[in-house]
Amino acid sequence: MLKTLVYLITLASAAVAAPALRDTVDAPEGFAFTNPTFVGDGCLDGTASFVFAEDKSSFSLVFTNFTLLLPYDSAPVQTYVERACNFSVGVSIPAGYSFTIPWYEYTHDEVLAINTYAVTEWRWKFLSTPQEEGSRYEQKKEGKDEVKASYVFTDIIPVSPGSTTSPCGQDVVFTLDILRYLYNDGNVVDELSDNIFHADALLTYDTC
Repeated sequence: MLKTLVYLITLASAAVAAPALRDTVDAPEGFAFTNPTFVGDGCLDGTASFVFAEDKSSFSLVFTNFTLLLPYDSAPVQTYVERACNFSVGVSIPAGYSFTIPWYEYTHDEVLAINTYAVTEWRWKFLSTPQEEGSRYEQKKEGKDEVKASYVFTDIIPVSPGSTTSPCGQDVVFTLDILRYLYNDGNVVDELSDNIFHADALLTYDTC
């Protein structure tokens, strides 16, 4: 019951925090994603998938084994663990159109304690030119309870205007790198974990 209540409250908060969208157009005929690829210890073969919504309004990255785990059943006590997933996908964009990702949203659960924290870092860009720098966002979750508990969270990842708007009418490759870290700064002697279920990206389209 507690997990369900926290989940619903967090969903409501996320919805309030989401930025407003400007007027856009329907997804153009011929827009498509091609050859989605996952590389990394957070998305080994068979543990991650790409799902493009039928109405072309979003895509999801679904993970079944992107768990950060700090077990404490042997000495010395482990204090740090990291995992990563590098996602890339081709994008076919019809002439006269572009698309934007206004925000990302990811859902995960965590078992953290006081003096522990988890960090998720996001890096994304369009590989339209070799010099493309892309954008980066980092989010930190701190354990605050003496007694650990498992909670489910949905978080909105803000995206600065224009940072994920595709080139006009140009086929590109889009990349999203997810890096995750789990730290124990204290003397926690029980298992800690932070697990991603899925990451979603909203899509909007415009003429250009």
